[in-house]
Amino acid sequence: MIKLKAIALDTGGTMTDSFIIDETGAFTVGKAQTTPENEANGILNSIADSLFYRSTSIEESGNTVDALVYSGTAMLNRLLEREGNSNIGVIVNAGFEDLLRLGRALQCWIWLDYGGRLHAREHEHPEPLIPRKQIKGVRGRINFWGEELIPLYEEEAKKAVEELLNMGVDSICVCLLCSYMNASHEMQIKYIAEDIMKEKGKEIPIILSSEHNPVRGETPRLNAIVIEQYAAEPSRVQLIKIAERLKEKGVPAPLRILTSYGGTISPHHKSLIPTMVSGPIGGLIGTKFISDEYGIKNLVSSDVGGTSFDVGLVMERYVPAKWESSLGKFILNIPMIALDSIGAGTGMYVRYNDISRRLEFGPESAGYKIGVCNEQSGLETVTMTDCSIILGYLNPDYFLGGKIPLNKKRAFKYIEEQLAEPIKADPYITARGALDLIEINMKNHLNGMIQGLGFRPENYTLISFGGGGPLHVEDTHRD
Repeated sequence: MIKLKAIALDTGGTMTDSFIIDETGAFTVGKAQTTPENEANGILNSIADSLFYRSTSIEESGNTVDALVYSGTAMLNRLLEREGNSNIGVIVNAGFEDLLRLGRALQCWIWLDYGGRLHAREHEHPEPLIPRKQIKGVRGRINFWGEELIPLYEEEAKKAVEELLNMGVDSICVCLLCSYMNASHEMQIKYIAEDIMKEKGKEIPIILSSEHNPVRGETPRLNAIVIEQYAAEPSRVQLIKIAERLKEKGVPAPLRILTSYGGTISPHHKSLIPTMVSGPIGGLIGTKFISDEYGIKNLVSSDVGGTSFDVGLVMERYVPAKWESSLGKFILNIPMIALDSIGAGTGMYVRYNDISRRLEFGPESAGYKIGVCNEQSGLETVTMTDCSIILGYLNPDYFLGGKIPLNKKRAFKYIEEQLAEPIKADPYITARGALDLIEINMKNHLNGMIQGLGFRPENYTLISFGGGGPLHVEDTHRD
C-alpha cells in the first residue's frame, strides 16, 4: 500500500494544483479547474488527478498524510479585481476621515518602475476600497509616548457606531493614532460598540488595529485591517470547508495555510491577512532552494497566474523580508518575504476603449472561465488567453490535458469584432499587440523591483512559475 506523507495545494484564479509526496520522496502533480464557489471541489479533483498516476485515491491512501499545506491567490485576486466585501465601517480620529483615500506619498509610487519612481511622472492614488460615507471620525488623542492628551469623546463614538450599524455594515474597523502605544481609546470604542449592539440585538466583528498588528504607522495599519475584512476574511468559510472535506476523506493531518513570512497558520486563526500572497511566497521559497542548490547568487522570481503577476528577489542567496509591504498598490504593515504584486494575468479581459482609442486590459479577470474560447463559460469579452490561442501559443485540444476543449475559431471571431475592427488592424497583429501590452507591464514591474533597490537586471537570473509564467515572462525577458 502506498503511504502518502504530504499534500501541498495551490488554488489559483484559473487552476488548482496539488503536489503529493510519498514516504520514498517520490511525488506526483495534479491539476484541475478552480471552483471558486466551492474551492474544496477543485482541490479534490486536483488530488484525484495526481493520485490517478498512482492507481489509488485519497480515500484509500489519505490516512497516512502527516502534512497538509494550502496556498492560493483567491484573497489577492479579490483585492486586485476590486471584488471584495466593501460593506465595512471605519472609525478613525476626527480630522483623519480621508486617511484611507489619501494614503501616504509612498503609496502613490511604490509600485512604479524605476523611471516612474525617479520622476514621479505617473503616480496615482489607488481606488478606495470602501465609500467615504462609511468612515466616521471621533475626537480624542493619544500622543506618541502613549499619553492621553485629549479624552475620547464617548458621545461621538456612540453616534459613529450607531450610524454605521444603521447602514448595515458587516464589520467595524477602528484605527486611532498611536494606539500601538496605548490601546485604551480603541478599547473604549469596542466596549461602546458591544453595548450598542447588545441593545440593538446585532452582532458584528469589531476589529482594532491595536490588536491586529500594533506597530507604528496609521496608514498601513488601517489598510491592513480594512483589506483583512475586504479580501481575506471572505475566504475563511472556504478554508474551513476545505479542512472539513479532507477530514471526511480520511486525511488526519490538520490543514495549515502558508503565510507571507513563510510559516503556516490554521484557518481558524484570528487574522488571515498574512495568507494573502501564500501562493507566490511558496514559489519564492522554492526559488531560494534553487539558488542554494545550483549556486546562483541573484535570482528574480516571477509568478504569472490568471489574475496577478508576482515578483520577488533572492539577493546574494538571501531572501529579504520587510515589515512594510505593498499589495494591490496599498501599503500594509504585515511581515512579508519581500514580494510585490500587480494585476496582470492570463485571464485578464482585453477591451477597446472608445475614449482613449486604445486597447486596455483588466482589472477584472475571467479566472476559471478562461475566455471566450471556452464555449461553456458564457463569456462575451476577450481575454489574454484568447489572444494566445489564436496565435498558436496554446494547444486548444490539450488545455488541462484535453479536459477543457477550447474553440480557436470562436476566439478569433471575438478578437476580430471587439479589438481588431475598432483599430482597423489584422486580428493576429491585434492579439500580439494585446500580449505585448501586458508583457510590457510585467517587464516594467520586474525592472521596478530590481532597479528600485539600486541593482541592475542583467545581474539577475530570471525564474518563472505559475500557469502562464514560461509563456509570458520569456517574452518579457527577451525584450
